[in-house]
Amino acid sequence: MLVCVAPLSQDKGMKTNTKPAGNSFPVLRQICNLIPRPMFGELCVRHGFDTRGYSEWSHFVAMLYAHLSRAASLHEVCDGLKMHAAALACVKGATPPSKNNLSNCNKRRD
Repeated sequence: MLVCVAPLSQDKGMKTNTKPAGNSFPVLRQICNLIPRPMFGELCVRHGFDTRGYSEWSHFVAMLYAHLSRAASLHEVCDGLKMHAAALACVKGATPPSKNNLSNCNKRRD
């Protein structure tokens, strides 16, 4: 799991803050913010990517999450994304997949 830690205070008179920051998916969100959505959509259309009811962007974010979290199974990916569904929506509107949807999307890709 990815965790951001707030910077520690340098002043000896102040308390230090070692609690994790309130961000979920900080690295995932930063990587996704580098990818322009219009260009991503055009590439999906050009290459014939079809997810049948599940958005291409959400599939991409799920695969990126699987890679970054080193998930070993489809269940780990789906369960991890469902646990953080609210934070996932902040990643350009991505939604967590069902196990069946993600399995079908992965089966049809080249």
